[in-house]
Amino acid sequence: MIRIHPSHARGSADHGWLQTRFSFSFDTYVDRERMGYGPLRVINDDIIAPYGGFGMHPHRDMEIITVVIDGALEHADDQGHRGVIGRGEVQFMRAGSGIVHSERNALTTPLHLFQIWIYPKTKGLAPAYEQRRFDAFEQRGTCVRLVGEGGISIDQDATIDSLLLDATQRVVLEAPAKLWGRLVLVVKGEVRLNEITLRSGDEAQIEDEASTLEALQEAHVLIFELRL
Repeated sequence: MIRIHPSHARGSADHGWLQTRFSFSFDTYVDRERMGYGPLRVINDDIIAPYGGFGMHPHRDMEIITVVIDGALEHADDQGHRGVIGRGEVQFMRAGSGIVHSERNALTTPLHLFQIWIYPKTKGLAPAYEQRRFDAFEQRGTCVRLVGEGGISIDQDATIDSLLLDATQRVVLEAPAKLWGRLVLVVKGEVRLNEITLRSGDEAQIEDEASTLEALQEAHVLIFELRL
């Protein structure tokens, strides 16, 4: 089974300094049919203007993953963590029992990132923070494990892979395990998923079947697997 959610159906907001697209209900975008996928609650596709950003604000009981596509994100929180995250790096923040943080564009060029929220298995965990560079991030034709075994560990049955493809490259993905689902999100470019063409911002949810991804042009894809 494959379900497609096209880019144009995503929610959106324009705050001047922030241009954002919502894969699932968020802020003023509410669609009761789009409240998440398994424990995956949020995928926000953000473009932040130079030196723009979010001031100190709270979170709790959420595993928050940020993948920088272009630019540099500056982070600070009330647990004493400070850092700048660039392309090829992933930030993980466990909000747990409560955390307050800020994030802003550290450069004079636009910052493009995906912020992902996943519900944890356990509420009230101690806050945690990790920032990791993935040397294989720019490798073509190979899934790079960002979250899950071999990547950053989170308190949930979930993985996130990054996949860069040159035109005509293809990758075959086995069917998700029983009771698991796969979500494929096109960050950039154009791919063929089995017989379906997906473009930048399009998403496919896949259950109980294998899939082949073939790049019709240079492409970047994020692949989520989650226990449903």
